[in-house]
Amino acid sequence: MNASRREIWVMSLFLTVIVLVFGALLWRVFDLKYYQRETFQEKSQRQLSAFGIEKPRRGQILDCKGRVLAASVKTYNAFVEPRVLKEYPDQILVTASTLQDILDIPGPEICDIIEQSQNPGFVKLKSKISDQQRQSLRQTRLRGLGVETDWNRLYPAGNLTGHLLGFVGASD
Repeated sequence: MNASRREIWVMSLFLTVIVLVFGALLWRVFDLKYYQRETFQEKSQRQLSAFGIEKPRRGQILDCKGRVLAASVKTYNAFVEPRVLKEYPDQILVTASTLQDILDIPGPEICDIIEQSQNPGFVKLKSKISDQQRQSLRQTRLRGLGVETDWNRLYPAGNLTGHLLGFVGASD
């Protein structure tokens, strides 16, 4: 009789613990779904969507013999996100000291560019970086640092061709 009472007590304790654990889990689900819903919706929207215009590659212009008069060339630009760097004040100095060796821009100048930027989300540091510089930037894995792809127009026959065909812009 004593053994069965003990078994009943152990089973009751076990079931009570299971009910409490599931109750806590259900409360957490309810809390996330109804009380913190707006917070997580905003976070997910920020993570899922990015707004920007992506420029398409412009086509080649050929002469009657098939020679290229104008072509688009893929180039890379180095940029930083000041709002990400300003969250960690010491990160600006670390980023500047790392970038000065890769981009050949003095560290204090990089710090000034970041701190004086009007756009908190994007500041272009250098245009038309080399493939080696691009690889070095990707390997650093620093927060708030990125490389964007851009298309630049190339006129193999010289600048006069740009005047004849029509110059659109520096990055077009």
